[in-house]
Amino acid sequence: MRHKLSIGTANFTQPYGVLSQGKAIPQKEVKAIFESALIKGIIDFDTAFGYGDLQEHLSTLDSTSSVRLVSKFSILDDYDDVYDQIKSMCDRNDFKSFYGLLVHDPQNIAQADKQNLTAFFDRLKKDRLVQKVGVSVYDLDELKTFNKILPADLVQIPLNPFNQVFLESEAQEYLAKSQVEVHARSLFLQGVLLADALPAYLDGLRKNWERFNDLSAEFPSKLEALLWWANSQSFVTKWVLGVSSKRDLDGLAQASSSIISTKDPALFSVLSAKYTPLVDPRNWDFT
Repeated sequence: MRHKLSIGTANFTQPYGVLSQGKAIPQKEVKAIFESALIKGIIDFDTAFGYGDLQEHLSTLDSTSSVRLVSKFSILDDYDDVYDQIKSMCDRNDFKSFYGLLVHDPQNIAQADKQNLTAFFDRLKKDRLVQKVGVSVYDLDELKTFNKILPADLVQIPLNPFNQVFLESEAQEYLAKSQVEVHARSLFLQGVLLADALPAYLDGLRKNWERFNDLSAEFPSKLEALLWWANSQSFVTKWVLGVSSKRDLDGLAQASSSIISTKDPALFSVLSAKYTPLVDPRNWDFT
């Protein structure tokens, strides 16, 4: 499972997640996370230009030659500016190209100049600054809409025991037919599935959350239960997971190396029948 891990960097440069307490990770801790991940053979990192300047953190490392980045940009951004940022990061670091570049806001795709977007991606590939292009989505329709412009090499999807829409037959058939590489995010639902208490504004998830806790009791921890479930999704190439400290990363790496593989993969399927809009963080109301 460890080879499938990709570390999300949203909280490296800004507060991120409902359990972040409004704080980004200190730079010293970010460096420790990077260094520990690379020592453990975890080389994949997921970021976005909207998250802030990741370059500041990369510059503290002795070597970035093995780092593999997937980044995201807004389809409404200036493409020349995005190109320059990518080229600058490649020039200033040891890696020659980004592994992937994804559209971050497919909901705005109708506002994009399709020819310019296609030409932008073609230019990045021609100049060998990006290996794969694609889109980060919330549902299957967004992927289908993007593929009408150009076939995605790479797609990032939300996937966890509370949100299993991409495990439905239509989605599975479409992903297989498209031959697209799949990266999944939101396994921990911004940490909610690992929390000791459910935030009050997510009370609509309480029945599922309590049921998940009961089912996870068969495992040494909820973390190991989630990693086991993630590992059973064979169509997913990488899992983008967030950590808040080197200690979190060490625990994640350790748990990923001790997965129990004898459980029924359908263990959490009962949770998919209780879909609620609250499985999508865009619908969370903090007021």
